[in-house]
Amino acid sequence: MPSFGRRRYLHTAGAGLLWLVAGCTGGSPTGSSSPSTRTPTRTSVPATTVTGTYGDFVDGPRSYPDRPADPSREAVREYVRDAERARTYNALFEPDMTDSSVQCRTTDDRAAQGGHYVLASCSGYANYPEAHADWGQTPALYFVTADLTIRVADYDSRHIHCTEVFASSDPGENFAAVCEGGDASYRVYNVHPESHTVAVTVEFLGENGADETSTASRTVLERDYTLAPTAGVKEESVTYRKGVYRVRATLDGETEATYRWDLQFAPTAEDPPLVVLVTPAGGLTIRRVPLQTV
Repeated sequence: MPSFGRRRYLHTAGAGLLWLVAGCTGGSPTGSSSPSTRTPTRTSVPATTVTGTYGDFVDGPRSYPDRPADPSREAVREYVRDAERARTYNALFEPDMTDSSVQCRTTDDRAAQGGHYVLASCSGYANYPEAHADWGQTPALYFVTADLTIRVADYDSRHIHCTEVFASSDPGENFAAVCEGGDASYRVYNVHPESHTVAVTVEFLGENGADETSTASRTVLERDYTLAPTAGVKEESVTYRKGVYRVRATLDGETEATYRWDLQFAPTAEDPPLVVLVTPAGGLTIRRVPLQTV
């Protein structure tokens, strides 16, 4: 059978993640079928100057590919696919493994900060003399330049009791039934090789956002997150109430970004999740990441 160390790894990083693969984003769906716009950060996003490789790359017999010297979109996608395939194989590997299969998908997110954001997801299995292991994972978010690789996949999910989630006493004003439907959520990712503190505030601006410039907005949620390099948090419990929200994020008490979040309809697993992102250069942005495409 697989060794205890590998079996424990598969249980915590593989089997637990199979639940996430079924819906790509897992847990409560994030986003909205209603369009929304992003207010740019109040300070410019700095250029990326860090170098190296950061992330949870599992040791094993499969070697990892070299970063492309000319990081075009297609070259980076191929590099990320090969890196994620090697990582998955190494996570499944045991000396007595008799059979295995790994399939990986990637999609280009966007070019920014002098590099490319690419999303990757792998699935597969391995057979051993007395055991079988299936592999699944939440999509990994990569950022790659000619000198830098950053991989973020793992995040902690945080919940509050469903009766404490922001909602209207009038069921018709909610996009989902309290404690029955899925509430809205967001993620915070640190795609930077240093630890950072991110403060996030969510304000309700009314059904149509009429309170955006007034003092009548209502604070729905306030959270502080201290994130290690390549770490993330998923805040599961934000709101059941349809309407327009303002998401404010502050990085280390200085850089601020805002986002107008329109939640007129029930969130679905197909909606790109809202992500507060500490960029590879230590800047801050809020945007939707199309994790559901992989």
